[in-house]
This record gives sequence, C-alpha cells and structure tokens, in this order.
Amino acid sequence: MEGYEREDIENSQDWARLAEIALPRFSELQRGESISRREIAQRLRELRQAGYSVRTEGSKDELWKELSEAKKYIRTQATQYAPATLREIERQNKLRLHRLRA
Repeated sequence: MEGYEREDIENSQDWARLAEIALPRFSELQRGESISRREIAQRLRELRQAGYSVRTEGSKDELWKELSEAKKYIRTQATQYAPATLREIERQNKLRLHRLRA
C-alpha cells in the first residue's frame, strides 16, 4: 500500500489493516490521564507507513483532528471492505471499556 492515496485503496486486506491500526482504543488510562501528543503521532505514523496519507506533524489538537478524520473515513471504508475486522475491533474495544469500568 506504500504511497497510495485514499481513493486508490480498494483492497479489503488494506482496509482491514488500516482499521486494525486506527480504530482500537488507546491504552487504558488511569482517571485524570490523557492521551499524549506522542501517542497520537505514533498512530498517525503507523497509518502513513501502511499507505494512508495523513499528516504526522502539528500540535496535539491538530493531530487529534487528523486522527479523528482518518478514523471516521477508515471506519466507513472498513464497513464496506472489511466488516468482519471492524466487528472484531468493536468487540475488543467494548471489552476493554468494560474492563476499564469494572
């Protein structure tokens, strides 16, 4: 997928891989902690390495917005091209959230 633009990604395996990078919840945080700029930038770098065109430099707010937009688009595409992967990620996210709240 190296160097592909968003519009060029049509392979279900590619969208599944992008979903596996972008959509899992971040590491569980203790109350009062927040996700660091470094963690957001790392997730964006992983997406870029997988061939998805994203910015990886900027303020924390800018990177969070970039990641949020990427996640929204990837979720839409994964719904069409990799629904089983998306369902598994959502299941794992719900399980993590349940464990965090327990």
